[in-house]
Amino acid sequence: MLDRQYVRAEYDEDRGCYVSVEADLIEGEPSLAYGFILQQIEDSRPLWKGCLEKVWREADDSWDSEVFVYTTYGSEAAFDADVEQILQDARDISDDENLDEFLVVTDIVKQRAVTMGFEKDTSEDLEGLFHGGPEDAYTLRDIGDGPRLHDHVECDDEF
Repeated sequence: MLDRQYVRAEYDEDRGCYVSVEADLIEGEPSLAYGFILQQIEDSRPLWKGCLEKVWREADDSWDSEVFVYTTYGSEAAFDADVEQILQDARDISDDENLDEFLVVTDIVKQRAVTMGFEKDTSEDLEGLFHGGPEDAYTLRDIGDGPRLHDHVECDDEF
């Protein structure tokens, strides 16, 4: 029988991101981490996309990343203030409802993406935020499995 577990991520104050508790440290950096980033939108006025970014180390020692866009901002200061609010809200909800903090962060980000209409651009049915890289935090997996495969099975006659 296979032992099953959930991969978790915890906030690392020094790095300012969530780090997978199973991530190896390679040259002082975690092999899997999640953090908020800001990307400027190319147009005539200053507008920014707020994203949750997943960064991981590939088998060939190169770094790769994927972003999940969840909202827009008019300034970097607005982004910084909102990220602090998201983190505080996640901590409060986590404590009040006995939920994992990063799981709450992903729920907040998903809801923001739906409100802004970004969910169709970045994920299918919001089943997960990311499609590339190694197992995500909170993906049930068998210990010892390699990188996940994305198989989605739809059933007409669900019970």
